[in-house]
Amino acid sequence: MKFCRLKKYKIKPKVAFIDNKVDLMYLDTIDNKKNSKYEINIKDDSDYDEKKLSHSTLCSKIFLNNIKANCDLYFLNIWDEKEQNANINSLITALDWCLDQNINIINLSIGSVRFADLDKIVDAVNKLHANGTIVVSAASNAKTLTFPAALDNTIGVMNISQSNDKKKGFYFRDNPADFINIACYTQNKSFVHANSYYHLNCSNSFATPIITAVVNDYFAKGFTQFNEVISLLKKKSLKQKPKILKNYYNKNVKATIEIPCIALIGFEKSIVSELIGKFKDKGFFGIVVSNSHKTNLSTQTISLTNIPNDKFAEQVYFYSNYCYADFVFLFLESSTIIRDFKEIDIDLFVANFDFHSHTPKFNTQTILTKENDTSERIFEKIYKEIVG
Repeated sequence: MKFCRLKKYKIKPKVAFIDNKVDLMYLDTIDNKKNSKYEINIKDDSDYDEKKLSHSTLCSKIFLNNIKANCDLYFLNIWDEKEQNANINSLITALDWCLDQNINIINLSIGSVRFADLDKIVDAVNKLHANGTIVVSAASNAKTLTFPAALDNTIGVMNISQSNDKKKGFYFRDNPADFINIACYTQNKSFVHANSYYHLNCSNSFATPIITAVVNDYFAKGFTQFNEVISLLKKKSLKQKPKILKNYYNKNVKATIEIPCIALIGFEKSIVSELIGKFKDKGFFGIVVSNSHKTNLSTQTISLTNIPNDKFAEQVYFYSNYCYADFVFLFLESSTIIRDFKEIDIDLFVANFDFHSHTPKFNTQTILTKENDTSERIFEKIYKEIVG
């Protein structure tokens, strides 16, 4: 009797790299053309230097060196070589293309730290997630809140290797303060191609394709659901967390709030959301730090329970520095927790009409709202004090 060998891989994933121009001929030398490759130019590539290997090519090299299952690769160039940047519209166009083409996995080394881009990114990523696409996205190397890497339906990746680190693998981080799920080791590697010297340094961009490769192999085995992949990443995670992960992001944050800080005491969540929206209409983007509501980055709300064992004020110091925001709202049910702050930290107290007695004894400008004050009226009072 003959037995058929069971196929190890059930699916050939469609994987997209959204980055800059790619060198397909070079990549063919790495995998002997085992993986089909297609190039899509969102931006004009006439300024691309074909003599040098691009960032996209280097990321793809790392991916191909780490996969076990073959895939179909799509390379979307959204990088403006002349301006040396990528704009939000090109990124959204690329994400929408991936949605239309039913791409299974997206590797993103490009993101945004601007809250002005958040709504567009959230909308695009939510559609991809609903369609079954898994987005693997690099965090900013500047250790700043990054979209879409920080979103809860995205796999965010950061590098934790030091310059001479030889370790391999990654850590899955549950409820991280910086919203980045995966901390991955990379290795400093150098090589020569066409008489040019290249260095793969320890960076978030080069850690991301390592994780994308892991996701590719899971997907090929039939684990196609986001939650399934998350569970498998948790199982594969290294167990002994290194010291570098302790306070990785907030160890260098200044113990001060360098943007306007407004304490809102006793307000309904709907009022706070309306205030955020009215500031947004004026071109100002803030964060809401709350001790009573869950984190929801799509509404710019951050829960203070995300950093365990820290004092309230230290948490606000962290997020006011970590987020690229114009201001911070402290959304408080009462003012008792304000005692952790220095008086200089709070620029304005705003107390709802039946919480006037909760205002702290600080020499800080205070607005006491009236019972019939609308959100528009409250906004006008705050705007006048903060902006002028």
